[in-house]
Amino acid sequence: MALAVAVSRGQLLPHATPEDDEPPMVDAPLSEPPPASPRPPFTPPFPTPLPPEQAAPFVPAGPFPAAGLPTPVVQLRVKAPAQVHPGAEIEYRLTVENVSAADAHHVWVRDRLPRGVEEVVRAEPKVTEQKKTKDGDTDLLWELGTLKAGEQKVIVLAVKPKGSEDVQNRAYVQFEHGQKVTTRIAKPSVRVKATVSPQALLYQAVRFHIEVANTGTVPLRDVVVTDELPAGLDFVEGKPEPKLDKSLTWKLGDVPPQQTRRLEYQVIAKQTGTFRTKTKVTAAGGVNAMDSAAVTVGEAKLQIRVSGSPRRLTKRPIPYYITVGNLGTVPLTNVEVADELPGGVEFLNASTGGRREGGFVRWSLGTLQPGELRSLLLLLRAPKPGWCWNEAAVRADHDLSDKARSGPTRIESAETPVLEIDKSKDWLVVGEKATYTIRLFNPGKNNVLHPSVLVDVADELSITAVRGATTGQQQGQKVRFDPLQVLGGGEEKVYTIEVEAKKAGEAKLRAWWTDGRQATGPTQSWEDQTVVLDPTRLASRIASRVQYEQTRYFLGTLTRHLLGALMQPHLPCWIGADIPLTRQGRTDVLIQGEE
Repeated sequence: MALAVAVSRGQLLPHATPEDDEPPMVDAPLSEPPPASPRPPFTPPFPTPLPPEQAAPFVPAGPFPAAGLPTPVVQLRVKAPAQVHPGAEIEYRLTVENVSAADAHHVWVRDRLPRGVEEVVRAEPKVTEQKKTKDGDTDLLWELGTLKAGEQKVIVLAVKPKGSEDVQNRAYVQFEHGQKVTTRIAKPSVRVKATVSPQALLYQAVRFHIEVANTGTVPLRDVVVTDELPAGLDFVEGKPEPKLDKSLTWKLGDVPPQQTRRLEYQVIAKQTGTFRTKTKVTAAGGVNAMDSAAVTVGEAKLQIRVSGSPRRLTKRPIPYYITVGNLGTVPLTNVEVADELPGGVEFLNASTGGRREGGFVRWSLGTLQPGELRSLLLLLRAPKPGWCWNEAAVRADHDLSDKARSGPTRIESAETPVLEIDKSKDWLVVGEKATYTIRLFNPGKNNVLHPSVLVDVADELSITAVRGATTGQQQGQKVRFDPLQVLGGGEEKVYTIEVEAKKAGEAKLRAWWTDGRQATGPTQSWEDQTVVLDPTRLASRIASRVQYEQTRYFLGTLTRHLLGALMQPHLPCWIGADIPLTRQGRTDVLIQGEE
């Protein structure tokens, strides 16, 4: 607390001394102005400038010393008349001013009424409090609150004297100036962070990392880390090895300030879903911190299917449809397809992105999202009759792989017209559209008169458009194209049917041709089968279809082996011997060797 005291009076005798219980008084300046100086004012000469190398930059002085914070200084000045007539009132003006750069708080002004005055005529502002001293004097108190830096306030007090004695007034000012400082007590502090890769595969190792950091300025004592594993994650190993009970526990002992301890452990995901661990660290003194880490475990299923036409002619394109599907719940990356070309056939073409590398055709498919299918097309050609099939394999990151083989394709030679059925996609999802291309080809040398093409479309497909060498007439799910005038030897005519998938199932398209001389319908027909998938059951249908193809292939292979054992000796190659196709549709199939 600081105290500044001043007193203003008209006259003070040399022998007068202040009372023992009062602060020392400061005389107020006399009202008379000082005499004028007879000397003229001094005018200093113009300064001589320094050269630039000697000049120092001007640095203004701060508002307070650099040694510390500013201290408030409050002054009190009392102005009073030096002389008044008897019985006239005396007016005092008390000016309180904060002459410092710091605020002064709880400012009080106290004026002790002079003895020999009748009463207080007026006080502006009003007196806050009036007190009697033990000596019988009266103190007038004004509470001014906070006086900001540079602020001043004026109090006007008027009194009326009783007699002819000189009146002496005493005024005081007091205020508070304080400073608060805080000494912090060092406390231990800890931070824990648990991390894991957000995605993982079923039955794959998953690695968790834990960091325990002492973020305080004092050592951490008796540090213990626990981690609760959810069901579905089986612990394998840790570095360092934890104590394994209901949870994983590490006792780290003491951790110095600003030091970090790192832990890691490995688990195997036995279930799919999202799993979150709970990591907690405790230390002496009640210090603790928590964190968690979550991993989503998905199942990776990569499958491939290969299908082809059951019948094709020699020296004609043989299409093989390759479908790659992601049947799991996580994306598959770096998907690669390799198709091993069968021996004895010629490579013609591959769908976009396919490239021939030696005895293989390869595709790089990149990433397959869950439920995504990719369709690929491979075109081959067989120079001789026999049997042909195709095998393809697929692989992706995380050691995923699969392979499939198509059913057998019978390579035939013929002298009479045949039909070839090609399609834009081997798989359809309900709502998708596709195009069937039907080629009527005359491999012989003789002309065929008035051939007509007929097509029967499965109920799973809706016919949206028909086009061809002649006009097509649609009746329900059947299409009959008007007869040609003639189909010359070696000539080919093309017909197209556009469809849209309506419902899931095995959609068979059957086609045949007639010249009008058959009495009881077609003697032979050509079929193609397309799988139509329900988008809500996409994965299960693909899986069951692949299993069906594998079973079909196994049974077909077993049948051919049995027939080959009964009818023909084993030959070293499956391409080579002629397989005749008669006009009546009766074919004697000869197995030309082992697969």
